[in-house]
Amino acid sequence: MRNTITRKIVETTINGYTIEMENGKPTVVNLEPVVVFGNVTSERQAKRALVDVYGKETPVFIGEIKSEEVQYEISVEKFIENATRIDPKASDETASEN
Repeated sequence: MRNTITRKIVETTINGYTIEMENGKPTVVNLEPVVVFGNVTSERQAKRALVDVYGKETPVFIGEIKSEEVQYEISVEKFIENATRIDPKASDETASEN
């Protein structure tokens, strides 16, 4: 019997910055990177992710977008503890409604 479950997931790290005024002069301030799951392919998507974290009132700019495929592993026991069991019949009914 299998002891672990493994999955590959794309993680995208978005490095951004903002501009703040110090003594009447603009200063570039690097923001903490934001990591999202999925392949972010456009600056618009990246900016949306930064705004979600830093808020609309902070002017954010994109520095770098870097995606990589990473592999995760979890024990079957821990997966079952954290997962929600889905009734296959309910899934089929939901799919047919769409």
